[in-house]
Amino acid sequence: MRTELSKSKRIVIKIGSSIIDANNGSLMSRICSQINQCLSNNKEVLIVTSGAISQGMKIMNIPQRPKDTKKLQSLAALGQQRLMLMYEKLFSVYTRRTAQVLITHNDVDDRVRYLNIKGTLEELLINKVIPIINENDVVSTEEIKFGDNDNLASMIANLVSADLMIILTDQKGMYDKNPDHCKDAKLINKILIDELNDFLLGSF
Repeated sequence: MRTELSKSKRIVIKIGSSIIDANNGSLMSRICSQINQCLSNNKEVLIVTSGAISQGMKIMNIPQRPKDTKKLQSLAALGQQRLMLMYEKLFSVYTRRTAQVLITHNDVDDRVRYLNIKGTLEELLINKVIPIINENDVVSTEEIKFGDNDNLASMIANLVSADLMIILTDQKGMYDKNPDHCKDAKLINKILIDELNDFLLGSF
């Protein structure tokens, strides 16, 4: 991983809800410190984040994740601002600027919106601003239905021609199904790049 990181100029980092909520935020503090170091080494970093729903649950003191989609969307709307405030505070320590980018899978599928997103992200990177990207759960239910933003991260990595994509998660690796919902999910020990592309495209 260190070798790949040293060779990469543009990096997409996907951060899952479990990482954001771990150790009362101390893990996120260390991660942001490491991202700052990457930026200091003239690398470009885009963050694809989950966590809006879990932050909304904290605000509303809801211990268990609801199943109703509308409730989940309202929690995401509530938690998104706290999520962004967290990133702003963590990176302000290093005088880094952040920008919120909310998109849906349909935005990437539409050619005009695709180019608009690409242009916006490129402009943010030119200005040394860290894009913090999340699924717009208020108008889309992709993440709510299928789990964290792994697919979205892969789409962003392709959109900006990233050299490296890193997924930070508490899972052991890549599975053929969502292990949180499917007991028969199998860990994939090795996957070729063509197989990975087919797997991700088949997920959309």
